[in-house]
Amino acid sequence: MLTGVNIKPWRRKREASLKIKEENYNIVILGCCFAIFVTMIGMVNSPSSLFIVPVCDTYGFSRSSFSFTLSFSTICGIFINLFYGKIYRRLGVRKIIALGFISGTMAFLIMWRATTLPLFYLGGLLSGFGMGLNSITTVALLLNTWFKKRKGLLLGFVCAGSGLGGFLFSTLFTHVIVSHGYQTAYLITAVCLFLVGIPVVAFIKEKTVNRENLKKDATRLDEEYFSGFKILLKQRNVRRTFIAAFLLGTAVHAVLVATPGHLENNGIDAITTGTLYGAIFLVLAVAKVVLGWLNDYFGTKKAACTVLCAFIIGTTLLIFVNSVGMAWVYVIIFGMAVPSETVLVPLIARNVLGKKHYKEYLGMYVASLMAGLTAGVPVINFSYDTFGTYVPALILFVALGIVAAYLILTSVSQKKQEPQEKPEDICTLQVPVAK
Repeated sequence: MLTGVNIKPWRRKREASLKIKEENYNIVILGCCFAIFVTMIGMVNSPSSLFIVPVCDTYGFSRSSFSFTLSFSTICGIFINLFYGKIYRRLGVRKIIALGFISGTMAFLIMWRATTLPLFYLGGLLSGFGMGLNSITTVALLLNTWFKKRKGLLLGFVCAGSGLGGFLFSTLFTHVIVSHGYQTAYLITAVCLFLVGIPVVAFIKEKTVNRENLKKDATRLDEEYFSGFKILLKQRNVRRTFIAAFLLGTAVHAVLVATPGHLENNGIDAITTGTLYGAIFLVLAVAKVVLGWLNDYFGTKKAACTVLCAFIIGTTLLIFVNSVGMAWVYVIIFGMAVPSETVLVPLIARNVLGKKHYKEYLGMYVASLMAGLTAGVPVINFSYDTFGTYVPALILFVALGIVAAYLILTSVSQKKQEPQEKPEDICTLQVPVAK
């Protein structure tokens, strides 16, 4: 009897201790997610347009043909997000993140030594594979599993890592490219991915899940996955916002990519252009946190309106930029619009889909966004090759931004901060917690 009396309190104390340790581990998860966004988005994706001019000048490629490197990258991201649920059920988060870092490292080692377009295209494919695996979908899964409160604010904070990384690495790579060539910048990227990937993969983990149940349910869920979303698309709000996600991807990223070239065409020197371009990502880092806060406390519609107005005004201003002073005004305004590529689309998807369907189909919205990225970059570079200026394409993207704003603002509801939910209710994918 004495043994029984003594064991029960000991067990309760041990279980309480394990619970405290698990709750404290969420800070480690937050740090890992932030590191993923700083490197995989801020370093890999954000400065990518800085390489267009030096690579094309070195080998005589046209800008439109080399820009397909970026398009192939986003095609991979689309594919990964379309099938993310199936990949997750079979591999788990840690293997997904590890494969992402390995693929990204290999991509930049290839582009470091590439001299032909096919090799650059291969590097773009591998880079996109890495970013697709370590995308907003993966980070949302981890955050929503480990945290219960302030979901919008936390998502904005982590996504701000891409803005911080974009600012730091865009500024660094501008000087490296001018002083040592673009190859050195590619090599630095590969080394950084390798060095950051090791501790992230070592420390990352998901809460205890019943992996066997996931595997048993995988076949049934796979069969229902696409047919279920096809039914959802019959709803007016879902259909409109899904199209709007594509338009945002097409317009916002294309304008961002064209910014350095357009500023140089308008007489601003390369070093100043690189500084201005990097500053966009610094503004972006703050804007993502602000957007998450606006969503939590003022509702999705007001948050979306803020970002969309910033895009329309900022892109219109870019058309007329002819001085460094005007360029800095553009940087501040347009920097507030770039969160639409990461934070805004998941928030809109949750608003329209609700808790139940958001778990399953956030990847579809991210895939639509990335499909827009794939379409927009070649269009704006083709415009430059045809007209010798980005202005016609910028006018087109202002119009697309207005259409996207109409579709979103007439579809989302004005929801303020939601009641606190259980961790499994806010997962991007449903993860049964083992009892």
